[in-house]
Amino acid sequence: ITDYYDNEYILDGAIRKNELYDVAVLKVRPANTKTTHGVLDVAAGYIPAVGEKVYGMGSPAGYSCTFSEGLVTMSVRTVDGIDFINTSVPITGGSSGGPLINKYGQAIGINSRVINVAVNSNLAMPIRYISYAK
Repeated sequence: ITDYYDNEYILDGAIRKNELYDVAVLKVRPANTKTTHGVLDVAAGYIPAVGEKVYGMGSPAGYSCTFSEGLVTMSVRTVDGIDFINTSVPITGGSSGGPLINKYGQAIGINSRVINVAVNSNLAMPIRYISYAK
C-alpha cells in the first residue's frame, strides 16, 4: 500500500470489521522504519449534537488530502435499518471512508454515503460500530 507521499506500507490484515456497514479497520505497518504518522483519537461513545461543527477528510474527485467543514443535521438517521450521522460535510466519490472528526479532533464517524434526493444527505457511520466490532 502506498500513501499520497509515496510512503509504502505492509498490510497485516483486518483487525476489526462490520459486515452490516461493509467496513473494516486494517492493520498496516511502514515498510520503511523512518515513516511515522500520527493517530486520531477515537470517541466511540460520542453522540454529536444537531448544529455541532464537524470536519471530514478524504480524497474527492481525485484531489488528495482534502479537509471540509460542516454541521450535524441529524444525530441519528436510520437508512435501510442502519444508523448514520447526517451532516452537511460534503461526501463525494473518493471521500467516503475518510474520518468524520469533532471539534476535539476525535474521530466520531466514517464518511460513507450520499443520498441525492431533493438535497444531499451526507451520511457517516458512527465510529462506535467499528470500534466495538471484532
